[in-house]
Amino acid sequence: GSVREGTMADPENEGHPGWRIDAIQGLTGTVSANRPNVVTLMAGTNDLVQSHDVANAPARLSTLVDTILTNDPGVTVLVANLITSTDANVAAGVPAYNAAVLSMVQAKQAAGKHVGFADMSAVTRSDLADPYHPGDAGYQKMADAWNRSLLSAAAAGWITAPVSVGAPAAGATGQVGSGVAGKCLDVSGGSSADGTAVQLWTCNHSAAQVWTG
Repeated sequence: GSVREGTMADPENEGHPGWRIDAIQGLTGTVSANRPNVVTLMAGTNDLVQSHDVANAPARLSTLVDTILTNDPGVTVLVANLITSTDANVAAGVPAYNAAVLSMVQAKQAAGKHVGFADMSAVTRSDLADPYHPGDAGYQKMADAWNRSLLSAAAAGWITAPVSVGAPAAGATGQVGSGVAGKCLDVSGGSSADGTAVQLWTCNHSAAQVWTG
């Protein structure tokens, strides 16, 4: 992904605070560029927070999932329902939205698509650090739900090795590998400003690793 957060060895992601489903739809081109084998997707809270065409939010999510599958036919998409909220308006919309999400996942599975469900219902209001986000205990519950969904997808035979997008030919634009396994030439923070440090980073096919020879 194009975003880097956290202290783990591979912190790239496409998590964008405040983005609605329609904004995330604009990122789907990165799927075809990066060719992930698994996408974890939780979206819709900001549609509810912003009261943005809430009735059609599940349909937008369904379109987003379909676009991801089209851009990377070998990908498995794990879709989460929304956690609870202490925001009264959001809390009122969560049950219907979550029911629609589950129905959407089930329909795509019935159509033979590799779309799994991550059930976040274990997160309660006592786990929240603010109206929309959990504290550490809540995030642990979320991690456990993602892990269960991932293991279920693996048991179904859905998880395959990521597809290599390859190295660029001479004179082409693309990723530049290094002599260190799994490391590529990278611009710190993806910045285009003069003087930005160049480094070796985990190969991720993000914009920070696009070079022209």
